Amino acid sequence: MEIVGFTPKLRPSIYVRGLQEYILSPVADFQLRLDSSGGLDSSETDIARLLRHVTNVKRLGGEFSILGDIIDTDSPSNRKALNELRAGAYDSTELSLLMKDNPLIDAVCKEVLRPMRGRVRSINPGHHYSVTARTEPGGDTKVVTSTQAFVDYLGSPCVHGGDLTGLVVHMENDGQCLDGKAILMHGAGGGGTLGAPLARLIRQAEAWRSAGFIVSAHNMKNVEGKLASIDFGMDDNGNPWLRGAHTRVVNIGGFHRGTILFRRNLMNEPDGGYVERAALPPNVLGTVTLAMRPVWDEKAPRVDYGMYD
Repeated sequence: MEIVGFTPKLRPSIYVRGLQEYILSPVADFQLRLDSSGGLDSSETDIARLLRHVTNVKRLGGEFSILGDIIDTDSPSNRKALNELRAGAYDSTELSLLMKDNPLIDAVCKEVLRPMRGRVRSINPGHHYSVTARTEPGGDTKVVTSTQAFVDYLGSPCVHGGDLTGLVVHMENDGQCLDGKAILMHGAGGGGTLGAPLARLIRQAEAWRSAGFIVSAHNMKNVEGKLASIDFGMDDNGNPWLRGAHTRVVNIGGFHRGTILFRRNLMNEPDGGYVERAALPPNVLGTVTLAMRPVWDEKAPRVDYGMYD
């Protein structure tokens, strides 16, 4: 697990008059690939929708966390096969294999990630990423994952979030302090029904009840639930208190279309891709935007957690 903490600049709430808020949009499942011309394939990924969302979140003063699967190569099984191939290859062949995705990584940076620079807090690798060789400014060659290459390109404050990221949003006001918390992950599996991936997040919530958001990516489902909790105790003067809170479990969609009209393979034959071949549900396009709002109540300050669809 990686923990990412920071103190952001709060802005007036869009929805609740009189409160301030921090806005974060989790995005995932771009699954970008190159087309035959060498550009990004906009038939597979709804790039225009993604860029509109980025523009809108920036307009609201928000930031992003990327929950994985930025590119479509490589799956875990493909990475294993490539590792075995590289192990028995000449140095020059190994370097060529390592550098195979550099044109894709450069295109993603230039065409998709550029407007997000300086506004991404963390990246989870997900399942689809590659191991690549990059040339350092001094001329040395460095082997990194595509995830780290994207972190390096996006620059501060972006960090590699590992497979499980704990986000701590520190907020202060006239001597009072509050921490908004979120658990971010790419997720795994989820079943075919609307409630199946939600059930996985509910089990996570049993362990992470202090987090206001538990967020996972599942590009075939977009669903959220709110789990209530109650805490109680005594203050320093012996007065009893009772406070309610909630944890939102959020399963976001993505930007990879999955079902594509007249899709063709390299032999120009009809090929529906893995979504259609496996009879999976159509992908849900888009994501949500999360809001953390500090409530500076003198007796019981708290963080309210909201969500914009």
